[in-house]
Amino acid sequence: MKETFRKNLDVYGKLASEKLKHEDKELKRVINWHINDAAKNGSSNVLTQLEIFELQTKKQKIIADLKSEIKNLENSKYKPEKTPEQREVTFKNNQYYTTSGLGEISSITQGEILTDLEWGISYYLDPEIIPRSLRKRYLIEKAKHELYNLLTKQITKDAIGNRDTDSYKKQAYGKILERTEGRAMPPGILGETIVKNLLKKAIFDNNLDIEIVDADAQQDVEAKIDFIIQRKKNVRGVKVETNETERIGIQFTTNPGAILHKEQQIKRVKERVKKEEKVIDILLVTIPLEVVLESHYKWKETGMPPGGPDKLLSVQNKKTIFFSLLHGIIPAEEINRKWQDMFGEINDSNSKQVVNDTEISLLFRRKVGENLMSQALEKASNLLEDESIKKDIATLERILPFD
Repeated sequence: MKETFRKNLDVYGKLASEKLKHEDKELKRVINWHINDAAKNGSSNVLTQLEIFELQTKKQKIIADLKSEIKNLENSKYKPEKTPEQREVTFKNNQYYTTSGLGEISSITQGEILTDLEWGISYYLDPEIIPRSLRKRYLIEKAKHELYNLLTKQITKDAIGNRDTDSYKKQAYGKILERTEGRAMPPGILGETIVKNLLKKAIFDNNLDIEIVDADAQQDVEAKIDFIIQRKKNVRGVKVETNETERIGIQFTTNPGAILHKEQQIKRVKERVKKEEKVIDILLVTIPLEVVLESHYKWKETGMPPGGPDKLLSVQNKKTIFFSLLHGIIPAEEINRKWQDMFGEINDSNSKQVVNDTEISLLFRRKVGENLMSQALEKASNLLEDESIKKDIATLERILPFD
């Protein structure tokens, strides 16, 4: 986010908070002055800045409501009303349950409750049944989701209304703006959300020691980053008390044919972005389009059950995503341990297989400027004897462009 724009939002935020408390002629005058000043100094226009200010007012309202809702959690007599679109969550035998869109009862995890917001699914958490900690976390995640959507609108509107933004970038920002206005998710965003939610659920349900940071619209267009994986720095494998983090930017695509083009884009901005965004690397990740579309189609056809489309991915695909994205960020032993926590113990005869899958995962995870795909294929073919895996490799050779 540009520093000038950030400062404008800070000012708008303070003024919007005052506007929510009271509004008089003097406050209106001050607001108008700042809107005009922002338009003048930012090569923008008054109408655009007015829209951005109104969006900031909505954000401040969400924050105020969140504070009020968290305060209500302390009131044992307070019980929010259930809205028609909400699915009720129950708790029995140490397990959460809810219903699908078809009314079928299904178990659900805390991570699924918190990440299904990304798929437009809202849950009702009865205060008489659901622990306060989960209800609070849900309120926070819901607010974060709404705030992120409004921030995306602000950034895209500011960029589109800026006279200095070139036509190519205005088009890119315009596509992002369309997604915030209820348009269907394009395949690339579907795939990105599936991947992010798989990792986020591991964070919520299995204490995976990373943080997923959603990139804002400017990072998407200018820095070629879709999201960031970050983790506190370790010294010789031991976590130390520090605010320093290791951050890796992820650029995502479901189009194997676009890999070389995206690599070239990232190469052009990589060194600048590493300094500005404080990332140690940018990784280009691709997952075949058919994998994304099939899981999303099955999820919709089965009544959008809890857990989102990523829950319907094969275990092999989940494993590939999990190991490929975390390889080099988290020690291999820890990745194996977390995978076992999520999908059960792995016996000795299969433990080597998990490591070998990381070799295959290099097909999906490429450091920019490195020809990893052909190396991974050769190594994977030598390591693995399983006929089904050989078949998968042969398929990948047909659909992925190799250098």
